[in-house]
Amino acid sequence: MLSAGPRKPQRSTVLHAVGSCAVTFADLSDRAQVNRLRAVALEALARYPVEPARLRLLLHDFNTTFRVDTTEGAKFALRIDVNRRKPIAALDAELAWLAAIGQDTSVVVPAPLAADDGRLHVPATVDGVEGELNVAVMSWLPGKDLDEPTVSATFELGRQMAMLHDHASAWTLPAGVEFPAIDSVFMDSPDRLRHGHELISDEQRALLVEVLDRVEPTFHEMIEAGERMPIHGDLHQWNVKWLRGKMSVFDFDDAGIGVPAQDLAITAFYLPDDDERRSEMRQALFEGYRTVRDLPSFTEEQFNAALAGRTLVLLNELVDMTSGESRNLVSEYLGNVVARMRSYLDTGVHRARVPGVVPLS
Repeated sequence: MLSAGPRKPQRSTVLHAVGSCAVTFADLSDRAQVNRLRAVALEALARYPVEPARLRLLLHDFNTTFRVDTTEGAKFALRIDVNRRKPIAALDAELAWLAAIGQDTSVVVPAPLAADDGRLHVPATVDGVEGELNVAVMSWLPGKDLDEPTVSATFELGRQMAMLHDHASAWTLPAGVEFPAIDSVFMDSPDRLRHGHELISDEQRALLVEVLDRVEPTFHEMIEAGERMPIHGDLHQWNVKWLRGKMSVFDFDDAGIGVPAQDLAITAFYLPDDDERRSEMRQALFEGYRTVRDLPSFTEEQFNAALAGRTLVLLNELVDMTSGESRNLVSEYLGNVVARMRSYLDTGVHRARVPGVVPLS
């Protein structure tokens, strides 16, 4: 049974970045944002049993991740939850599940590193950012992001997902931690689309509301028919590493309580745009899954609703992000979403490649 709320850290343990807070964090250039976060990362590392020799930026987007090279030649990944301000109990649940997967299964995942107080993350503050952020340090996974998945790699991705679901279905969360429910179209985020947003025109909002009204009841039918369990929530080719035919899985930041069909739809969303190739890859995903456990039950209508819902989730998050690169993408991405959602309303099928969609710059 899931229980207990978030635990508030003691103020004396909170890390502070140096600098002036004359402007908000979102007003800074990406370079200035990263500089502030680098200071937080270095302070946080003083709480961990590592001696950093080099800190290299890997990603500054939804969250910010640095690669840490130590004086002893080891490597770690350090993540700062910048936009994903999840409750402490949910962060504890994510890290507890990662530790359990590493202990109980053959799935290769990053192992969380304990700080000096035994906890798997430390709190931090950044000038210009309201409230507290959290820093977690994890073991480094070898290999490269999958990026362009082959049929065989997609088969293996389905197999890895099924092993995660098998573990989740039998695993009991430790006392005091709690995954969020991610059983709505927007997962566990507020709806920023239905009620309007400064970056979305009234005409665009009306179209998005029409799509939501169509998607939500069908999506909920799929949820109600499924087995509730922890799921990854963001399992695609950029969140797995591939090395000599071996796969490892990372970025459990969106993990929560959902149903297996959600994970399958999320992965399918990111498969190649070409309809024929997409169909072949989807079958490989399903076949890999079936080698471990039965495919969950869903209809094509439900699966397409979940795919359309994923499009809306990404837009819903993008309009609220703080990095300059993400903000600059909003206009182009919104145009693509509108084209895809018009096609979905006309056909009932979610397709990535439709008239009006342009490559993102």
